[in-house]
Amino acid sequence: MHSLHALDQKFAILDELPESLYALVITHSHGELYQRAAGVMQWRESLLAGELPCAQQLSWPEEHICLTILKRLEALDIVQYCHQQEELTDSVVESILDGVSSAEEFSRKIAGVDSFDDKQAQRQNIRDRDSAFEDHDGLSDHLDSSSAASN
Repeated sequence: MHSLHALDQKFAILDELPESLYALVITHSHGELYQRAAGVMQWRESLLAGELPCAQQLSWPEEHICLTILKRLEALDIVQYCHQQEELTDSVVESILDGVSSAEEFSRKIAGVDSFDDKQAQRQNIRDRDSAFEDHDGLSDHLDSSSAASN
């Protein structure tokens, strides 16, 4: 029971996310969920205060991506307009989430990692997991269609 309470406390940050950002933060692929949610809230709180967050205090995204985003926001001079403007701030945070995705994709391409190979690796990981579902039609590559015959 103790571990359930600790887990609940850890992810309480998700309750703080505004509805407009919730799904974006949950489904985003960069970083761990808790770290991502906490980082997004750090960005949001700083922007609502009309300030850029301090790069060293941000928990998300990775430092090189974070610094690029901070420089871009500084150049756009939009932060001052975010002061106490939730709708604008949330829109800026959405753009930050998009920017992190773009930067991550760009980094993979520069590193020579084709996104197709990455998807293949993910599919292989799924395929190697056991599943309680039967695949009568043989449509899912991660389900063993012969499992229906053995049951």
